[in-house]
Amino acid sequence: MEYINKAGLHISRLTLGTVALGMNYGISNDSGQPSARKSQEILSTAYDLGINTFDTANDYGCAEALIGKYIGDQRNEREPVIVTKFKLNVKGILNRKQVREEALKSIQASLRSLQIKQLPIVLYHKDEQVPAEILMDVLPPLFAELKKEGLVNVTGISLYYPNEIETLVKEDLFQAFQIPMNVFDWRLIRTGMLSTLNRSDKIVFIRSVFLQGLFFMKPASLKGKLTAAENYLDGLKNIAQREGMSVAQIAFSFVRDTEGITSLIFGAVNARQIKENIHLLNGAALSEKARNDIKTLVLDMPEDIIVPGRWFN
Repeated sequence: MEYINKAGLHISRLTLGTVALGMNYGISNDSGQPSARKSQEILSTAYDLGINTFDTANDYGCAEALIGKYIGDQRNEREPVIVTKFKLNVKGILNRKQVREEALKSIQASLRSLQIKQLPIVLYHKDEQVPAEILMDVLPPLFAELKKEGLVNVTGISLYYPNEIETLVKEDLFQAFQIPMNVFDWRLIRTGMLSTLNRSDKIVFIRSVFLQGLFFMKPASLKGKLTAAENYLDGLKNIAQREGMSVAQIAFSFVRDTEGITSLIFGAVNARQIKENIHLLNGAALSEKARNDIKTLVLDMPEDIIVPGRWFN
């Protein structure tokens, strides 16, 4: 396993996303939420194979508690790098006292569930309704206080839209960014924001590498706005066949080989999927032709396809 050292943390190139351990999650997940025993097996397999970074959140069902139990039971020489998140009530976002109380409540709950004394990385999970400019006033004082009290180590933000980065990247206390990117979603590249994050030496976590499993769905199972994805999925499949690669490898290699990314977040509902994703991490690179073909394929990609929150709205 390859690791990247940033902000004093030793971060594996793969990050295990744990939302599917804490609740039923994923449009293509037919097996449902794993049992507590299987979840412990998944966490243990990931760690034993070199994945030391786990992504979670206070509102991911029982995910934090599962990680906490794993940490408590294993007593590994080196604790995992936990990335957790908190939300704030949009209506009270300008009330600093309320913001502090909400953040502290969530962070203290995470610390209890995870059974640790300090959170390695804490991200504010941005609400789409809150402008980035407001967060520049609200979050830095909060983050500074949390760090001073020793509750958190590294602070940052989880976003939906890359164009918000331009404002937020200027703040030193936004040390880590989590943002979606995949073969269908080139916004982070086209806006130049990934290069900006790289130049600013930020920690960059990429989620939605497989777009919540959309890349593996059969056309007949597509519903709502996702019916518009059929031609794009066919095009991606054709590129994969020409390259002699699986769609999964195409999707993984595309993100893995894009400069400026610290770690790729992936989900798993069994130990086998952990090994499969490590295999993908070590898989072949895309040819320049394949990358250009993908770029042409997704040139007019509707945002309704690349933003999961819009799929059924």
